[in-house]
Amino acid sequence: MTNTDDLREWYLRYVADLNAHKFDGMEQFIADDVVLNGEPGQREDVIAVQKHDIEAVPDLRRGAQRRARCACAADYGFLPMP
Repeated sequence: MTNTDDLREWYLRYVADLNAHKFDGMEQFIADDVVLNGEPGQREDVIAVQKHDIEAVPDLRRGAQRRARCACAADYGFLPMP
């Protein structure tokens, strides 16, 4: 398994836990200290935002899509995706 495969599997577990509203194990996905909307914060702050989103939109589901790697030269640029 490559590092990209490992990262993808880890992210899919994170998305599955979010969709199942399993917030107790978020320490395996979210650091203790974070930057949230440009401001210093804590894991609990991120979880509070996620819970708020679910309260506002109860059937909210997150997903993961595989994106092709690209580098484009235009008026704006794209960063390569793993």
